Amino acid sequence: MLHLGTAVWLMIGAMSVVKSRMLSQFIDAQYQTLKDNALPKMEQLGAWDVIIFISGTTDIQSAFPKGSIIMKTILIAMGILAATAASAFAAEPAKMMDTKMGKVLVNEKSMTLYTFDKDAKGKSNCDQDCLKMWPAFHTDGKAKAAGEWSIVKASDGKDMWAYSGKPLYTYSKDMKSGDTNGDGVGGVWHMAK
Repeated sequence: MLHLGTAVWLMIGAMSVVKSRMLSQFIDAQYQTLKDNALPKMEQLGAWDVIIFISGTTDIQSAFPKGSIIMKTILIAMGILAATAASAFAAEPAKMMDTKMGKVLVNEKSMTLYTFDKDAKGKSNCDQDCLKMWPAFHTDGKAKAAGEWSIVKASDGKDMWAYSGKPLYTYSKDMKSGDTNGDGVGGVWHMAK
């Protein structure tokens, strides 16, 4: 995630190279694309307030005349910052939920997730028959590993989520949100926490 100081230095760096003709042409082309999408996002972030304050004026039009290279450069830098910030806050594949057994990890349908003691770190050992009772917590196919979250192959060949290297499963006998019927089954299945 970019910090405000980093964003300011990016804008200063971008402004220092606007003299380049190629960059100017690029900025003109990108300005039209970004202005409709970036302006509302910048207003939500309060970015215009920062620019107005730094410029010492009372409004954005006075700070940067319409169509100026500086204005276009700032719009592009802010658009990049908004896009980067949005990706940094991407939702995790599971969330914590309170159950009668305490806090546990649950999927998007609020079904409890479990770990299997016979799995190796980063490898699922739940075979095809096992997956019938313990369905893998599959990814959406476009997922990317981040932080404690990684992606491993289930025995059905599909990608599944792992947390701290432990593959995650649901339990077919959990019927409703918050059920924890799979905890302790066979002494090898445990709620993910």
